[in-house]
Amino acid sequence: MRKEFMKAAKRVGTFLTVGLLALGLSFNAQAQNDLPLPSFPANFEVAEYRGQKGCVPDDSDYITAVSINSGAFLKGTQLVMQSPKDGKYNEVFYYNYLLDEGYLLSDKQDGKLCVIDKVTNLSFGTAGTFNHVVFDGEITKSHCDQTPYRFEGVCGSFNSLSAKLTANGFDLQWQGLDSDGNIKTLLSGNNKTYVLTTNTNNNATVLTKVSTHGEYINYEDKNAPGFVAALK
Repeated sequence: MRKEFMKAAKRVGTFLTVGLLALGLSFNAQAQNDLPLPSFPANFEVAEYRGQKGCVPDDSDYITAVSINSGAFLKGTQLVMQSPKDGKYNEVFYYNYLLDEGYLLSDKQDGKLCVIDKVTNLSFGTAGTFNHVVFDGEITKSHCDQTPYRFEGVCGSFNSLSAKLTANGFDLQWQGLDSDGNIKTLLSGNNKTYVLTTNTNNNATVLTKVSTHGEYINYEDKNAPGFVAALK
């Protein structure tokens, strides 16, 4: 499954790059008729497949078309992510550099990919400027319990948890605001990946996603400002 997933991810990234370069597309299309490919959804969030909104068929050409319409590049992939909320799935991350927003898609090998979260205000390779991630006050169990869908036994301030991970060989890949207004941070290393969620109401940071099936793969070159500018 790993080889098939990585081949598909690379194929989508290649199709997206070639398609954009060939068409010389602008990312500013808003109305459906103004989209580069008006027969396809404007983005992953509004797409619908088999009656399920936020889903697209597991078809590389279709996914590429939606990517082109939304101006989002393949930013990263993670094999066999697991969370109390969404179960087990392969995660695919598409990022729009100009709008600073990204879509996290789940691939459960069931013929479709679906949006499980939208993230904004992103920073890559370092923590953002959120006050909540520099908080070093007391975090109690009642604070931890206010964040649903978490793994038990891991809770504290962002500084304390992230410091332990980075000291053990983990690198911060990205951080941003999720659709609930909380702060998501993905750290990866030692063939594992962890996602921390910092509750912006009380500053408690908990563990919400885990993968023990290899590290996060970051498609860094797809989001360089020069690369984006060259496509305009």
